[in-house]
Amino acid sequence: MRFEFTRDLNVNMAPTLERMEVCKKLSSDKLYLSLKIIKHTFKIDDDVTDFFASNVRKGMMTAETVFISSATLKMFANFYLRVKKPLTPGRVFETESEALNWLLTNNEH
Repeated sequence: MRFEFTRDLNVNMAPTLERMEVCKKLSSDKLYLSLKIIKHTFKIDDDVTDFFASNVRKGMMTAETVFISSATLKMFANFYLRVKKPLTPGRVFETESEALNWLLTNNEH
């Protein structure tokens, strides 16, 4: 699944849970790979970061990658990965092609 964050997006819990249900339906309740594209600043609520690192998502996806075009956003994303330690394997990349290649070659699906 590919997600592209829009400019000044506010990521809160209700839409996050709705997207999760859509992904479950689109994947026929099978594990899927997730690619997130972030080119702009955004705000994410604390409960969503906790949810992203939770066991619930581990049962939904094999792995996820994030392509981030900003050095500042990349720093925050790597900080999140180190502090929250999500149960789903994830990495941050500087290009979308690197992110997609890692997903397709380093993860069972």
